Amino acid sequence: RIESDWSFAFFFYAWLAVQDSGSMYFPGLKMSGMQGDEVIASFFLNFGIESIIEADGIHIIKNESVLPEAIDFDFTNCPDLFPPICMFCAIRKIISTFRGLQHLVHKESNRLKILNDFLSVQSVEIELYENDSKQLTGFYRMDLFNSNIEKLYSSHMDHRIAMAFSLLNVIRKIEIVNPEVVNKSFPGYWEAFNKVCK
Repeated sequence: RIESDWSFAFFFYAWLAVQDSGSMYFPGLKMSGMQGDEVIASFFLNFGIESIIEADGIHIIKNESVLPEAIDFDFTNCPDLFPPICMFCAIRKIISTFRGLQHLVHKESNRLKILNDFLSVQSVEIELYENDSKQLTGFYRMDLFNSNIEKLYSSHMDHRIAMAFSLLNVIRKIEIVNPEVVNKSFPGYWEAFNKVCK
């Protein structure tokens, strides 16, 4: 039996993290030490999410918490987490330093450029350091999605960009062009996301 994928659990952790309270259960998700993306469990401790290991899955609970003043995250061992973590920190307006971004231009799309371009028009101050680790520092002070910002967002034919943009529904209902790109990795993503995003 193949264990569940931690990288996709991120989106549901994120949705719970912006709520006042609640819980979710992920059957088949395990702390095996075999997936670099398991780091999301410790990442979301910063946002009040407790991960409880059970016999057949992971149970997560949202506890009362205070937002961290800043986040420093290295994506060297988990590059697929960059789009959703970047978007989540932007939505929560967290001062963030991201390192280990050197491989992001070689994915299905240039994820670093796409997110950088998107946030740059959202009143976000971003510094990109072109060194060996490609460090990006963002002071997320934007007022996302004011009345002048469109509601239609391109997936750039990249499944992880589409899912990262789906987090914007925390703020308001949006539409994503070519949402079917998620079928590459998570065919039932929209159905699962709609269950928790009511």
